[in-house]
Amino acid sequence: MNSDYDHDKLARLAGLLPQLQVEGLGYWTEMRKDDDGAILMPEYAMSASALEFLDTCYADGWIRGDINWVEWKGTAEALTLRNDPAELDTASADQLAKLLTAIVRQDRFVEGELASAFDSGLIGRILSRAAKLAEV
Repeated sequence: MNSDYDHDKLARLAGLLPQLQVEGLGYWTEMRKDDDGAILMPEYAMSASALEFLDTCYADGWIRGDINWVEWKGTAEALTLRNDPAELDTASADQLAKLLTAIVRQDRFVEGELASAFDSGLIGRILSRAAKLAEV
């Protein structure tokens, strides 16, 4: 395991799953007009649990600046981890960080990417894997 992801960081990440499962990640707002008549496009409003998840990911180094996430997300490793739950069940902490980095950074360019990863169960599987790694 990468020494940057110790038991405490893994446990903090994994510990977010129960509340995320209860509260969810958030919801899409409706297109609307503001008081001046300007049209406001729909946006994803994150729940308090989702914001805590993001804060934890950044604070504990799960979102890494040293990863070329644009390139990495198209690799065989990334696609396998994302699409094969059995492979994700054997992922290292470093691979979880790469995957989280790609998802969260992509969400900055494609709003809803994080919500899609949550809705598909991918975020839950990542946090479940973090829990298993924290047990070691």
